[in-house]
Amino acid sequence: ALASFAPWTSVHALLDCLDEAPATVYEATDMSPQNMDYDAANKMFIAHSGWYNDQLVHYYKFRIFAPGTYSGLIAPGSTAADVPLQKMYVVTTDGTLAGSVGNPVIQYHTADGNSYSDFMEIVFVDAPAGYAADSFKSEADVLDSGATLTESGIILNIPVVPTGSTLEHPHDKGTMAPIDPTIVWYRCQPITTYIFEVTDQSAADYFADTRTEDPNDFAFAIPVVNFATKGGGVRAIPLRHVNQFS
Repeated sequence: ALASFAPWTSVHALLDCLDEAPATVYEATDMSPQNMDYDAANKMFIAHSGWYNDQLVHYYKFRIFAPGTYSGLIAPGSTAADVPLQKMYVVTTDGTLAGSVGNPVIQYHTADGNSYSDFMEIVFVDAPAGYAADSFKSEADVLDSGATLTESGIILNIPVVPTGSTLEHPHDKGTMAPIDPTIVWYRCQPITTYIFEVTDQSAADYFADTRTEDPNDFAFAIPVVNFATKGGGVRAIPLRHVNQFS
């Protein structure tokens, strides 16, 4: 019997699919700044305390944007223009996050080396006629469909993390913080991410349901900030989640 596919599915898109999700940098066997603070045995990112802008904060260490991590891209004197940025495709019926259909599709995974970035710009994809949620599961699906694409200018800090991983609660060590993951597609595989800073209030509102308690609680709310710069340069420090905790 002949298999049937959605009319926008191409042979190229099918060949782009992976049989399983690739391992993340946090699961590498060699010790590096990317995985040294990931508790692999318990699949948990450790909450750290520190000072930021004269206030006590707790934070998690994810991929560090530094010369050692991005050789040839990040160097002393780099600016925000040198920070890698990738696309996150959001299929929508009305050109906004409110009209989104299914889970987003990301362009790169940590397995893609220098092409990958925790920072992703939302690209709106006009839903084709008759589109069913999650029909697009890869960038190839999106591009081969011929759908209209619109760059939104909205940037998210949304690191790819190991499947099933959690975030440690900053005040109750060893337990989970009230933050749910966001599942996205990468080459036909479901991938786990966590949403942190965003550059637009509409994104903070859209992802607010990942905060499982009070999404407006200042301790865990999604911050709306400028794109990752500090003093005109790359924020090449392992500080990603900069919400303040009392």
